[in-house]
Amino acid sequence: MRRDVGLFVRRLNGDVDISIVCPMLGVLYAATLGGLVAVGFTPAIPWKFLPYLAFAVLPFAIVVTSALIVIDRQAPRGRLVKLAAAGGGTAAVYAYGNSMLWIPAALGLAIVVRQEFRHRARPLCLALVSLIFGYASVWNANYILGWLMRNRIADTTLQRADQFLYGLWLGGTPAWTGFFPLVRNPLAFRLLEHAYLALFGEVLIAVLWLAMSATSTDLGNFFKRLFLAYGLGLAIFILYPAVGPPIFDPDSFDVAFRGSLTFTIMEQMATEYRAVATHGRLNGFGYFVALPSLHTLVAVFILGVVRRTPLLFWFLLPITSLLVGSTFLLGYHYLLDVAIAVPLGCLFVPSNR
Repeated sequence: MRRDVGLFVRRLNGDVDISIVCPMLGVLYAATLGGLVAVGFTPAIPWKFLPYLAFAVLPFAIVVTSALIVIDRQAPRGRLVKLAAAGGGTAAVYAYGNSMLWIPAALGLAIVVRQEFRHRARPLCLALVSLIFGYASVWNANYILGWLMRNRIADTTLQRADQFLYGLWLGGTPAWTGFFPLVRNPLAFRLLEHAYLALFGEVLIAVLWLAMSATSTDLGNFFKRLFLAYGLGLAIFILYPAVGPPIFDPDSFDVAFRGSLTFTIMEQMATEYRAVATHGRLNGFGYFVALPSLHTLVAVFILGVVRRTPLLFWFLLPITSLLVGSTFLLGYHYLLDVAIAVPLGCLFVPSNR
């Protein structure tokens, strides 16, 4: 077992260029697309998700990356800069998803750093194509495994473990109906709600930053590790298929919060999973893995990747902290999902070389 782990780590540390990773992810996408058709589904494009990417995630990532490039030109140092970056990250979470704010700012800052974008056009294009192929493959794999594992869902044990652990904290076994969200203050709830959604913004910020500043090999290694991390999460789902509270027990979310964006997302997740289980029509955005929490795994990995870039690290630190908290405080995941995901995310962080 130790030998196998050592071999995995050595191969994980091997270098690969983005020009190789991109077509490999294209092949992976074609394979998962074929698998989706093989199990009887009609592939779908996530039309409802694309406007969110175009008008919320992308402008947010462009603003953050461009602003950090401009600030980094001044080579700022010191504790106050780190605190300012952390404060900026927290404020960005609160305003996340506000297209009226991010789109004009993205256009303005993109003009300021247009030379940097122009000089790195090739790695930027390869990175964005790799991102599309990679995430489309992950969603296809979720659909395939959701269908194959539909009769083996094992959430009951995780739910009982949560009730036991929360019972130790609260004293007595809590009633599961309406148990979530655990944080009900409007400001805190909004921060957590936006933080959960900010994962794709974090990923895109890391991609843009690496495409602008790293070598093509570093960029290729990032994508290799990112989608191997997703692959490990999907492999664990095969061994222990669990879909999380929003799908397994939708009543765990309090009716008082059912007008929130969090409830809307949870309801869509449950609806999409039912479509998979009954061989219905898909919307193109499959995301069902509970154990481990893929949000937590990837967010921890991203933070580890940028740890040697202080400005970016301190900006993303509060976002990642809030995101990890949101996964269980809002009721998307069980406690064990998050506890297992954190060390797995650390596993894929590149070592100092």
